[in-house]
Amino acid sequence: MKLCAFLLACASAFGQNLTPAAWQEDLDFLARELPAHHKNLFYTLKKEDFAAQVAKISAGLPQMTEPEIRAALVRLVASVGNAHTSINALAGTPIYPLQFAEFPEGYYVMAAANQEALGARLISIGGVSAVEIRKRLLPMVPMETPLMEKNRLPGLLRSSVAIAMESAAFRFEKDGRQFEVALQAVAPGQQPKLETAQFPVPLYLSDRASAYWFRYLEKEKALYIQYNRCQDVPSHPFADFTKEVMAAAGQHPVEKIIVDLRHNGGGNSQVIRPLYQALKARPHRQIFVLTSQETFSSGFMAEWEFKHQFKAQIVGEASSQRPNAYGDIRSFELPNSKLKVWYCTKYFKLASSGDPDSLPPDIPVETTAKDYFAGRDPVLERVLGRGGR
Repeated sequence: MKLCAFLLACASAFGQNLTPAAWQEDLDFLARELPAHHKNLFYTLKKEDFAAQVAKISAGLPQMTEPEIRAALVRLVASVGNAHTSINALAGTPIYPLQFAEFPEGYYVMAAANQEALGARLISIGGVSAVEIRKRLLPMVPMETPLMEKNRLPGLLRSSVAIAMESAAFRFEKDGRQFEVALQAVAPGQQPKLETAQFPVPLYLSDRASAYWFRYLEKEKALYIQYNRCQDVPSHPFADFTKEVMAAAGQHPVEKIIVDLRHNGGGNSQVIRPLYQALKARPHRQIFVLTSQETFSSGFMAEWEFKHQFKAQIVGEASSQRPNAYGDIRSFELPNSKLKVWYCTKYFKLASSGDPDSLPPDIPVETTAKDYFAGRDPVLERVLGRGGR
């Protein structure tokens, strides 16, 4: 489908049909309220550049369809360059029945309604190469650090509004051959069931749904703790969880404590405090913290605490959070579209000198697509001395 036809068809799917005047009111509200509420909106973006973007969108509003407006608002807010500052303009819009992740080899299909596509590498969408698609999507990513691209861009690949195609032929490569799958974007609530590739599930992927859990690894005399969300679970408070962890540490010989933060995108930084206190009260053990570019916000704060309070060794990929960054988010709604805008109210300065992009791992270990789909975990293997890279 041609772009103009897609945009007209897509506009009716959103169900708002706001007038240009209503969108103009929302744009003016955003342009006024975001700088007023944010702790320091223009710490990297120049005020005049922000104003120029607003003026450009305003001038084009009478001719723009709703999908175009939503995409423009995403780019506007992303240009601030702060990963905690965002707008949910893509929420509820049509998406493709695929989920992607980025590996060193490229973008790979992690889940799909089409079995053939599972585990395949993306070559192109609608005849546009994955390289060119990436260039088009980058302005929608708040590039607070270069690492934020891997954290955020794969999710945009399934958005029909982001890639401006309602239906498209997705070209993939798998097992040495290329093939195409014709797909139609549909509303999130109408998505078919997505399947995932079948492979031996390594420990770190065995329970991503739980906020936190642990296991004692008897052979390696290691206590493995996976902390997926900085969120206290009322039915299993983190303080109780910590007591269980410490009880296991007392019942078994423990030479290594491994805290896996690779899935942790943040939440409440105070939740993990009982674990810090319990570890301080016990004899010193070697602590390893596993990180990835999904480790963000309060997940990163936990990484920083382990590094600086316990001299933990950071293993894996660098997290996507800057040590010195704006956070502690609040939100407001645009008056007509009811789109939600998040902004920062506090500046966190963790690095005592300089302004580094990240906290680099002490032991860098990359997980490739080949590793993932073979069910291997080279990061944990490295810590456990199982011969990982």
